[in-house]
Amino acid sequence: ISGILLGEICAELYDELNRHLIAMSMAELTDQGVRLPDIPWAWMAVGSDGRREQVLRTDMDNAIVFAASGDPKQDAKNRAFFIRLATRVIELMMGAGFARCQGGVMASNPNWCRTDKEWLRELKNTEDLYDGAKMLRALILYDLRYVSGDQALSDVLRRTVFEVVGSNFAVQKDMAELVVATPPPLNFRGKFVVEKKGGNEGEFDIKNRGLSPLRDAARLFAMHYDLRQHHSTGGRWLELASSQPELKELAGLAREGYDLLLRIRTLTGLQRGDAGRFIDPASLTQLQRGQLVNVFDVQRMVQTAVRSRFQIDQRVL
Repeated sequence: ISGILLGEICAELYDELNRHLIAMSMAELTDQGVRLPDIPWAWMAVGSDGRREQVLRTDMDNAIVFAASGDPKQDAKNRAFFIRLATRVIELMMGAGFARCQGGVMASNPNWCRTDKEWLRELKNTEDLYDGAKMLRALILYDLRYVSGDQALSDVLRRTVFEVVGSNFAVQKDMAELVVATPPPLNFRGKFVVEKKGGNEGEFDIKNRGLSPLRDAARLFAMHYDLRQHHSTGGRWLELASSQPELKELAGLAREGYDLLLRIRTLTGLQRGDAGRFIDPASLTQLQRGQLVNVFDVQRMVQTAVRSRFQIDQRVL
């Protein structure tokens, strides 16, 4: 089965579950005499959930946007309600088998539960993105996707992302630097580059070394060329292939490669009962090894295209 398709199927199931748990939580609060503020609000998926790329065993990435009232005290009261709501939703999600996000990217975190004006202010402020932590937060937020509530609020934020990043070549160049920063996980002898320490010695990180560069490149090209139709990495490569003839072949290869990496990661996760992030090269068949070598060649090609388009100094990988 296609790794990309499996992610899309899981996303539909997770979205429906989220909407059901949100409704349950709101009903519980109503029964407790806690009233929903009479303002527009929306529950959003961000990060890998926003890209519709969650696998069967996963953590959660979500956020809330609610309309600013114009009164800071009232906004604080409204935020307290939505944090309480999100806390209960997340408790129920954990009961359904989801793990808490270790990075705190959850709507129960005040940093991810904000007014529309607060989100817009952050999205429009690109001056602080030289800070690695703020760039990482921005990239997580850039993949936002509507799940429940008032979709108009979420749509405004997504439209702002494309307008702000699409018109700022300096930010695009910073994003491009991240794309080319991780070379393919093959050494000059053609062997996989594996972890040397931690709990995964002898295994290679398919997420950071394989999926991330292709994922980040797809996001970058989507914003550069104002391609808004899709949220997923696979969809972004398809849209790029259809809209930019000079990148059609490369985009097609990148999508096929990303699909293979997602499939291997998903199967590994099912076999090991984890997220499938680390792969033991010894567990791969000869065919899989050959396929991965081809994917990593495509990764080099994508990184070369990014270097050229975004004027990154050429370096030998």
